[in-house]
Amino acid sequence: MGLPPDQSERPLNLELEIATAEGDGTTLRRRITVKRFRLSPCGTAVTLGAHCHHRGDFQDFDSAAILQCLDPESAAVVDDLPAFLWSCYSGSRQGRLEGLIAQFADELAVLLHLGRADGVLQTQEKQRIAAYLVERAGAASPPAAEIAPQLSWLESPSEERFHAALEQLASLDPALRRRLVEIGREVVDVKTSRDGLEQPRLDALVSALLPGCG
Repeated sequence: MGLPPDQSERPLNLELEIATAEGDGTTLRRRITVKRFRLSPCGTAVTLGAHCHHRGDFQDFDSAAILQCLDPESAAVVDDLPAFLWSCYSGSRQGRLEGLIAQFADELAVLLHLGRADGVLQTQEKQRIAAYLVERAGAASPPAAEIAPQLSWLESPSEERFHAALEQLASLDPALRRRLVEIGREVVDVKTSRDGLEQPRLDALVSALLPGCG
């Protein structure tokens, strides 16, 4: 299982049947609907936030206290709960989006830095960036209409992150470098002028990816 980049809580909507050890020594079997989960740093344990259908309330469950877990949809026993949850999340809309952002982190950092040159990421800029990500990811990508609104919530890359990304992207195939420069120009051209940081940042992109073509 590939570990996530951090141990943040992640949303999920998944029914499970679990058996847990109770304080009186008995075993309780119940159905729960997982709404969020958080993996441990090593990925071998997980904490579930779930609605318990037996008690009718929301509870946190530590995987160490779960004696057995069953996937009702397949009727299969879940032997590795952290890996199973991560697989389910990775296939969800939110998980696919997170994976896409991680896969193309450097390209996204560059395009966001260009788009936010004036401090605001406009709708057309988000649409162009989202379309580029779909183009790069192909059939595995979520639709551009789902990606674009999420871009507003991403942290603005620093100048250092921008230049570090350019350094990494300089090793891309020449055709991909040319395409990224084209998209960078489209993002910048959404604005009515290049009076601020747009032109210097675009110049840095061209210089790094297409040296001698400025």
